[in-house]
Amino acid sequence: AVSSGVHVVFQGVLNHSDLPKQLQSADVFVLPSLKEGHPKALLEAMACGLPCAVSSGTGCEEVVRKADCGIVFDAGSKESIARAIESLLSNPDLKTRHTANSRAWALEHFNIEKLMNQEIDFLMACAKETL
Repeated sequence: AVSSGVHVVFQGVLNHSDLPKQLQSADVFVLPSLKEGHPKALLEAMACGLPCAVSSGTGCEEVVRKADCGIVFDAGSKESIARAIESLLSNPDLKTRHTANSRAWALEHFNIEKLMNQEIDFLMACAKETL
């Protein structure tokens, strides 16, 4: 525990099968990256229904804003990170809304069966064009 009363645990490397359980035991997901592409960690946290706090300028903020599932902060400012986490932890209504939106958005946009069917449809369309 730190002086603010927030308990933080850094788990280190986890087995993939243990990840959902660990994520679901968390109150928020924080991604203080300076550079990101399309982070699976964010999508996994969203699929587990976590409200998210992500850094600006990484592309993550676009996902969080579209999904309305969290707060964006300046990764270069520890005060900004702290405010984002505090906002999520101290506002139950906001946290509840972000939790529901997070899971719903992840399931809608990253459902493996839906993505696989889209990929198959795309490949079939490409195959028809080449015949």
